[in-house]
Amino acid sequence: MLKKKLVIFDWDGTIEDSILLIISSVKQAASTIGFSEPSENDIRNIIGLSLWNAVSVLFPNSTKLEQESFISIYKACYKSAQQIELRLFENVGVTLERLKRKNYMLAIATGKSRDGLNRSLHMTGLTNLFDATRTADETASKPDPQMVLELLKQLNIAPNNALMIGDSKHDLEMAQNASIACIGAAYGVHDQAILAKHLPIGFARDFEEILLLVDRHFAEEN
Repeated sequence: MLKKKLVIFDWDGTIEDSILLIISSVKQAASTIGFSEPSENDIRNIIGLSLWNAVSVLFPNSTKLEQESFISIYKACYKSAQQIELRLFENVGVTLERLKRKNYMLAIATGKSRDGLNRSLHMTGLTNLFDATRTADETASKPDPQMVLELLKQLNIAPNNALMIGDSKHDLEMAQNASIACIGAAYGVHDQAILAKHLPIGFARDFEEILLLVDRHFAEEN
């Protein structure tokens, strides 16, 4: 019997081309609440974290009440922008379907909230392609390995039969912490030089290339 193979995807910056939406929503929320506007680079560096962790990093001197207000405003800004500008990276749907036809199990581990991920899955029509999902508001934020470990347990997958795909240092560090292999999505929020520090088995320059890298990795493992 063939052992099940699991491919775990990050969402923002890996599947959904949402980086600019996140940056603009953070800046809009900061302006609305009266915070100093973070730089684009600072915002890029928190993409992948839970909202609470991200706000703590961006605005370390803010109060809990201010953080709650910021998160509420940010969510409203992002939801409004996403309704107009939601975009997947090229060839996402067809590549995920090809992975399923090859009998890979698929999962998501994301810094989004459950409501945010469910909305994105519904809007993109991708819900039924994934066997399991985890969001940052129902477990620990990246780079803690808990999201990955829960997915492995739920789907009964050994760590050497799992692979993480992500575009941020937080994604790949989480994979390292969970003792699973990872692939850097070098078309997303962090460039290849940053991703390389976390020892991925390869880099995808676009979403379609992920299929080749996944096949190659599991062929070598066998």
